[in-house]
Amino acid sequence: GFTKPSNPGESDKKLLVETHLKVFKEQVEAAQVLNPTLVNCHALKDCFTEEMAAEFFTEALGWQDKNNYRVLHETHRKRFLHSPWVARGFVPKFPDLKMVADLSHWVNVAETNADDPDLTKVIEQFAGQFRHTHCRVGYDHGPQVPDPRVGQWLEYMEGHERWWDAIWHAAAARGDEEVTMTPEHGPPNYQVCDPHTNKPLASIWDVNHWIGLRRQERFAELFGAENTSRLIPSITQGAEPVTKPGESVLKGLQKCGIFLTWHRHMF
Repeated sequence: GFTKPSNPGESDKKLLVETHLKVFKEQVEAAQVLNPTLVNCHALKDCFTEEMAAEFFTEALGWQDKNNYRVLHETHRKRFLHSPWVARGFVPKFPDLKMVADLSHWVNVAETNADDPDLTKVIEQFAGQFRHTHCRVGYDHGPQVPDPRVGQWLEYMEGHERWWDAIWHAAAARGDEEVTMTPEHGPPNYQVCDPHTNKPLASIWDVNHWIGLRRQERFAELFGAENTSRLIPSITQGAEPVTKPGESVLKGLQKCGIFLTWHRHMF
């Protein structure tokens, strides 16, 4: 069996890190029997200190490399990488840290929209360290929009697509031969439901199918149709509505940070 995880309320920081490392190594090793393309890890908790995280990742990344295990660490709420602002200061200290980009969590934690230049700056900064993408569309007040195909949520989809494009462009610049992604809109309680009937406001199967089809078309547009997957429409869901993500919101900005400077004069 596996080592028991830390008890809730455990306050011994050294013991917490040691236990997390032990559980992490045991589970990654056990997963190898499946010959995984990658292992996705929800590393640590958001309440852990930066010193605890540094101790964990120093040991974990070295162990992964030594054993040739492909482990990616997800930007997920409740985990250490839950916030773009935490990652902004921490991730540069670990250039070998490879991540799963679930940016629906970051847009939610930052309580903003997909046009936010500060959030976009962080995402594009780390595009080269994102090696898998969870394609779920979040928004300022939640990790999953009710339906990314309709109304105001379509703009959030296009904004996420711009971020996902940046990750693909980084992979192409690296010379990667393939990239992977997962359409990841989830069931209730991720999915918003009618409070009177508890029925989901959208078909999660169709939503994920649509996202897969849209990303397939976008990949063909950027890198050639001959290089895409071969996902086909279903009876209930095709590639419509068409999205037009456009270019990064940072294009045309000279600086991005606390203050922004535009190329044109502001009066």
